[in-house]
Amino acid sequence: MNIIANKFLSSLNSWDRNEFQYGITDCCQFASHVVKEITGEDHAAKFQYGSEEEAQRIIREHNGLVGLISSLLGEPNKAEKDGDVCVLFIPSIGELLGVRYKDNVVCITEKGLKAVEYKYVISEWAICHQ
Repeated sequence: MNIIANKFLSSLNSWDRNEFQYGITDCCQFASHVVKEITGEDHAAKFQYGSEEEAQRIIREHNGLVGLISSLLGEPNKAEKDGDVCVLFIPSIGELLGVRYKDNVVCITEKGLKAVEYKYVISEWAICHQ
């Protein structure tokens, strides 16, 4: 197992497993936590929100989740490696943020931690490999 995969698995153990809450335990906070554990960088520190409405406002201000993440990480640069940050589109949910691990993307939804098939990825950033 490579170093990134080990750090990813370690970040799952240190993740706060409390009930889903915007600004604390949502998909963006989860991805930010994983990236910080792997790289030491806190890319999302400048975005503070405490409700779904506030989160949606920030996303709208950046023309969507892909625009928001691009404002933090630069243009998408698909590498298809463990630790990549991914925006997915799931028809029943909409857009959400997760982190690639093997052939899936691990995300937080209102129903908890989920491994989602990679086929739902619409943008990807190789933040852990730069």
